[in-house]
Amino acid sequence: SWAHSTPTLAKVAGKTQLLVATANGPQGLDPASGDILWSYKSKQRMGDTVSPVFHDGKFYIDSGRGGPGACYPVGGDKETWTVAVVPEGFSSPVIFGNAIYRLHSPGMLWARNWADGKEIFDERLQGVETASSPFITPEGYIYCVTAGKSFVVKAGSTLEVIGQSDLGDANRSDRKSTRL
Repeated sequence: SWAHSTPTLAKVAGKTQLLVATANGPQGLDPASGDILWSYKSKQRMGDTVSPVFHDGKFYIDSGRGGPGACYPVGGDKETWTVAVVPEGFSSPVIFGNAIYRLHSPGMLWARNWADGKEIFDERLQGVETASSPFITPEGYIYCVTAGKSFVVKAGSTLEVIGQSDLGDANRSDRKSTRL
């Protein structure tokens, strides 16, 4: 179908694959030829705006527009775990250790266990922009850098805000509607 997300390159069984999240479901492509190596048809629309993240032979996608999210084994035909509803948030998740972190509306950051998808926390970062994707350092510092308010969070089992700044600029979270 279609997608607005950026694909992810992943080393799978010693070979590079391009993981693509489409509105119809995830696909694995040979980056050299463009050939489809595998695909999985999702039961619900997922993967059209959020880039997939890959770790330990599995990857996660959701739509970014609200709805379900799922973790799949690369090339598998069934989800490893699912999240029934991931609120709107066009940012892509990050992974550190055995946890995945995801920004969503209204200004929330959740963490889930990578192995089974169980929630670790879901806490507010007041004023964070959920359309900007965070990045993470090798030391486990998650940077949520956006217009207006930015946060630095330490990856872990609780929300630990290390620092924040406010440039005074408006962002989407300051408006009445969070829809683009």
